Amino acid sequence: MDRIAPGLFVGSAEAAADASRQRAAGVTTVCALTHDPPAGGYPDAASSSTRR
Repeated sequence: MDRIAPGLFVGSAEAAADASRQRAAGVTTVCALTHDPPAGGYPDAASSSTRR
């Protein structure tokens, strides 16, 4: 996961599923641009919705 601007991060599906990494970075919302959610799902604390 890389910070590309203040408050904006880009990362992999695995990073989107890593709650401790998100907390450490101050992430509050995840917008996943992928076909499928990460294998382990998203952390409960993250906001997520799926659109196809």
